[in-house]
Amino acid sequence: MHEFSIMQSVMENVERVAKEHHARRIEAINLRIGDMTEVVQDSLDFAFEVLRQGTLAEDATLHVETIKPFSECLDCGNTFEHERTDLRCPACGSSITKQLKGHELDIASIELDIPENQS
Repeated sequence: MHEFSIMQSVMENVERVAKEHHARRIEAINLRIGDMTEVVQDSLDFAFEVLRQGTLAEDATLHVETIKPFSECLDCGNTFEHERTDLRCPACGSSITKQLKGHELDIASIELDIPENQS
């Protein structure tokens, strides 16, 4: 289950940032995850539930924006959104494509509760 190691890395990073900003707690973690990473949302949620216990994110919410695959045809220049397994250009049928979106795995933002005298 690579979702556990992904969430472990996310938690380490958001905890570090929260401590650097003297946050009382982490209120929300917002992720952007490309569909091509094949992250299983239920497994990611489970890992989050386990790993947030006893941390500044104990009461935080997790929001995940899924990024659909998007590619460019290197033959005709068409750009198109597609499913995980169908990479052919819908305009010309070429399989010579370059993926532009869909492999993201980013912490988009975190929402912190920071005391006013610490901001």
